[in-house]
Amino acid sequence: MKKIILILALFFTLDSLYSQNEPTADMTTNNQPAIERTYPISLGIESGINYTGFFALSAEGNIAKNLCINGDFGLGGWGFKLGISARYYKSYPKGLYYSLGFFHSTGIDSIEISLATTNSPNNAEEIALRFEPVNNLNLGLGYQWQLGNRFRLHIELGYSIILKPEPWEVLTPNKTLTQTSKQVMNFSAPGGLMFGLGFSVGLY
Repeated sequence: MKKIILILALFFTLDSLYSQNEPTADMTTNNQPAIERTYPISLGIESGINYTGFFALSAEGNIAKNLCINGDFGLGGWGFKLGISARYYKSYPKGLYYSLGFFHSTGIDSIEISLATTNSPNNAEEIALRFEPVNNLNLGLGYQWQLGNRFRLHIELGYSIILKPEPWEVLTPNKTLTQTSKQVMNFSAPGGLMFGLGFSVGLY
């Protein structure tokens, strides 16, 4: 809970700083606002920690003035990852934005990992585990740069809230993880501090 409060405080601090330093519109030589073409549909690639996966394909659609819906399909340490999120930009398609997303990791049916068990607390041994499907709620604050009219680069920070505690099952008979091994698995499961990076191209 303290981490979530800290992230939210960071969001509001950065938002306040951005609002105080928000640039004015560019002007042409005739003192008319420069017109930048926007592309309300874009495709991209993303990567990060507790984000959309080690590698993900993304699609963004601008459904209102500054509101976008994103879809993601990626591969992470807990299997395939699918997500949908909403982004609210201060000034679409660039600048500061808020993000709220729901992500589903498919899990892994069987994987062997070296961990300490109650049978052998001082020595790790190979045991089989099942990574169960898990859902996460992602809260993010990002910034997007527009490179020309079509290309965009963004960075996002936040927190990923796991909605299922201890989402794994020990498959090896008569084996129980030690408390330290459970902490290792908790750290490995999707969730926690989030960092993401992405690049996209406007198509339409």
